[in-house]
Amino acid sequence: MAKKKVYAVRVGKEPGIYHTWAETEAQVKGFQGAKFQGFSSLKEAEDYLKLEVLPTPAPNEKKEAYKKASDEAELEALELSKEVGTIVLHTDGSRKKVPDTEDIVFVYSCIYLDNEVVIHKLGGASDNKAYAVYENVAGELMAVVEGLKWVQVNRPDIKKVVVFYDYQGVGFWAEGSWKAKNIMTQRYVAFMKAFREETGLELVFKHVKGHMGNRFNEMADKVAGEAIDAFLAKLTQQIA
Repeated sequence: MAKKKVYAVRVGKEPGIYHTWAETEAQVKGFQGAKFQGFSSLKEAEDYLKLEVLPTPAPNEKKEAYKKASDEAELEALELSKEVGTIVLHTDGSRKKVPDTEDIVFVYSCIYLDNEVVIHKLGGASDNKAYAVYENVAGELMAVVEGLKWVQVNRPDIKKVVVFYDYQGVGFWAEGSWKAKNIMTQRYVAFMKAFREETGLELVFKHVKGHMGNRFNEMADKVAGEAIDAFLAKLTQQIA
């Protein structure tokens, strides 16, 4: 049985912890600048609430701030990709409901940057029920796992991988800041440990805001969209 989700509302009508989506939606629907997230454990939700809540800027200020952050993230990625023996990996994950069913498919995508050039794009999707219950989180973590596997097989010359991601758990679990409490996160942590020991690669994790105009994130979104469409088309053919 899937573990019940816990929702944390940082900015809303009444910030706090909620145990159903209906309760959460009532606190954030129609509330400008609402900030909330779902978690699989109460501890993670409580940690999320402890994060500093910054004032919501005016629309124009927000747009300018996002563009600046996007430009800075792109420049940082390009600069890091110029380092000898380094590859930059932009990851993304999402989920989509299978039409006319209650089934969930999760999707992942990776963009590889080496010496300022996009050298590879990777995308995939799965309806593995053991992981699909974790929805977009499954996609986010799978993107890193599959992304690193590709580097190990195809780029033995690489000594350092810099992972840009937009879901905080990607870095927090990999670096031990969050405790892994379910099968998905536990296997992710185990993979990271084994990967480091086997390859000796230096792994650096950098968080960026998602959906802010970063061209590499937008590439990842496009790859993910193509992967989920292809997967659902194949699934429909099998059912038919």
